Amino acid sequence: MKTHIALFAFTCFLLTGCQSKAKVDESFLNEFSPSIRPKVQSLCERYDIDHEKEGIYFSNQALGVYTLIGLKNHNFEILRFTDRRYLPNSKVTDVSSHSGDYLQNKNWINFKTEHAENSGPQRRSSDNFEKLYYLNSPTASFLIQDIEDVANSISWSNTMGLEQSFFKKIHCNINDYKAYKGEDELAPNFKNLPDEMKALVLEQPLHLKVEFADNIRKQLAENDDPETAVEQQIRISTPTLQKLHQNQPICIMQGNGKGLSGYIDQSKTPFTTAWLSVYQFEGESNAQIAQQGDLISTFQAECESLD
Repeated sequence: MKTHIALFAFTCFLLTGCQSKAKVDESFLNEFSPSIRPKVQSLCERYDIDHEKEGIYFSNQALGVYTLIGLKNHNFEILRFTDRRYLPNSKVTDVSSHSGDYLQNKNWINFKTEHAENSGPQRRSSDNFEKLYYLNSPTASFLIQDIEDVANSISWSNTMGLEQSFFKKIHCNINDYKAYKGEDELAPNFKNLPDEMKALVLEQPLHLKVEFADNIRKQLAENDDPETAVEQQIRISTPTLQKLHQNQPICIMQGNGKGLSGYIDQSKTPFTTAWLSVYQFEGESNAQIAQQGDLISTFQAECESLD
């Protein structure tokens, strides 16, 4: 009898159909509306494991857009939906699911969708799961959808960036749900990044000089909405590009425009164009604007102090 039990247990170990389902935390499920809970629970039961890259990856974007990605045994399933429980009488909408096989090529995971369903009026432009980048560190694991956006964010603030750019590996429990920080999710240390990301991320901030700045005093005086920024174009001295990317955040750390922030427009040598957002609030007659000689930083913390 014992021999038969042992043989059955060994057979179940080999066959995925005999593997036990993961237990899903009820408190975690209760964070979602009742109509979507069965789908969330089913995905969690089948994919919530902790084996290298396999498991559940999660994001919670603005306006209640949730994504869960399950990876296991070279199979994947993606569930995305909009759930605005914070609004009265709100219903779950735009439910989409994708499933199929995936192949891993180094840190890149290529998805081949075999089955797709979408209850929304049209597929979101961000529902592009053909290829994601796997980032693992001692503290967390991620799937990255926009590697350049994440690299820019790490350089700027040591965070992972916009929620639509990455998915964090979690277990389906309330503690992991609450630990998810979205745009404030801390990134791995530079030394723990793979070489492919190190090539995009700044280990140390760049300090660059403003060579030219548009005079926007007239536009500021004509702007009757203090909550609307006036964009100021500047040119920055860039003898070498030094990992500067389009849309990379920048700020002024020294000079007349100290504290202003913006982004890289076109990265070129010897000059790079960029834009800064300037606000002139009510009661102000002379807002700070950038001037020639101001010093640019690519690291947010260096510009936060206005002393």
